[in-house]
Amino acid sequence: TLLQASIMERFEEKFGVSTLIETDANCAVFAEKWFVLNANIKHMLYMYSASSCGIIVNGDIYRGIGGNAGILGIYEYENEKDSEDSGIQLRHFEIDKFITSEAVQAWENGYKRDSRIFALAGNDPEHVTSAIILNAVKEKDSLSIEIAEKAGEIFGKKLSFLINLLNPELVVVGGGIEQAGSIFLDAIKKTLGKWALDEVITGLKVIPTQLGREAVAFGAAAIVVEQAFARA
Repeated sequence: TLLQASIMERFEEKFGVSTLIETDANCAVFAEKWFVLNANIKHMLYMYSASSCGIIVNGDIYRGIGGNAGILGIYEYENEKDSEDSGIQLRHFEIDKFITSEAVQAWENGYKRDSRIFALAGNDPEHVTSAIILNAVKEKDSLSIEIAEKAGEIFGKKLSFLINLLNPELVVVGGGIEQAGSIFLDAIKKTLGKWALDEVITGLKVIPTQLGREAVAFGAAAIVVEQAFARA
């Protein structure tokens, strides 16, 4: 894009070196394939939370014509009805904000105020964060489990749309939400069983990231190395 070109030109002018611009999701998917997974994997997705994904097709990152492939959801609507009509698969979904808002709403409704979430937040809903909720899931707190399962269902519906379209052999879940563990992943898989085609989920693996939040940094370094060898 023009913005990317402008940024690249500024970096190259400032530092005198060739510059690459890559999305965080593309860096993450490349890192998982390069450092962790079988090199023979040809078709995979890296779900970077639920707002973007990295896509590998035939063994290579799929970037699209402008390098912006993988953005999930429609960001702007003219009115609320358009948002409602779009369906959950097409709506932009920031999962960290969602799970936080679910916890705050529970507090406001007087629901399970004895939850570990609120104890960790000092009984102040304004201090509730996604990290607190994920920690509460690990402690088997019932409210946080409910929230994680609900988030996993929404995540699974969005993922169903993608795997029906792209038919990957592997999906890696990252971006931090994978810390909710099997509760979140099981909710995703259960939803895939309802929404995705049998033909595309047969043999499909859905796993958490092995590199965690370091995936983006590792991937950025690996892409630079790959590009350097490609130009040699």
